[in-house]
Amino acid sequence: MPVPMPRVTDASTYRPPAPDAAPPSPDFADALDALVHEADEARALRRRRQRSALLAREAAHVHFVSAASAIMRDVLAPRARALAARFPWATLDEQVTNGGMRLRVHFVRTERYPVTAEVDLRVLHDPGMAEARLVITTELVPQLVEHARSVHRDWPVDHPDTTELATFADAVLLDFVRLYLSIETDERYQRLHTHIDPVCGGAVTEGDAVATRTVGTRTLRFCSTACAVLFDARPDFYLAR
Repeated sequence: MPVPMPRVTDASTYRPPAPDAAPPSPDFADALDALVHEADEARALRRRRQRSALLAREAAHVHFVSAASAIMRDVLAPRARALAARFPWATLDEQVTNGGMRLRVHFVRTERYPVTAEVDLRVLHDPGMAEARLVITTELVPQLVEHARSVHRDWPVDHPDTTELATFADAVLLDFVRLYLSIETDERYQRLHTHIDPVCGGAVTEGDAVATRTVGTRTLRFCSTACAVLFDARPDFYLAR
């Protein structure tokens, strides 16, 4: 049904209140003013509290950034750079976000280490807490071995213990390096890249191959120089086997 429009009273039809009408009493007017004033005061108080909370969060974030920057600079960055420098096929990426700070060391796949690996170091902060969190995540692709993928250590923003955080980071990073280096001799990974020497018929991994030869689109790998020399002397014979 259509909603009826309100009736508009113009000046020609307006009638003043009757002489016996009861106007608002002073008490009503005072109560009305008090309620409006109370609502205005409550609104102003909420705004002051919101402003105060916002300033406190901003101050806490600035304090966190200062403390996290020091941890990154003095503890994490030197270790991440040393890790990336030790492996020429690794790269280092440094990021700063609204939620924290981050370092990533990325390892590309190689013949000796047929995996893609990454070490992720982050410092996170909850504005409502007085602590920050150092998180170290390691990843191997494919993951054929069990390992602790993500570990963390909480630390007070006001009084960070750099020695404790350094000890924690050292232990986690060295555990990862130990695991990463073991891939070179881990059959679960190396069998993914095992080849047959065309001369002796022995198994040879990409990392252990002493010599290689390219025939068309194929790459042949040899377990010894002697096998490579024999192949060079009679390639058609060994390719036909």
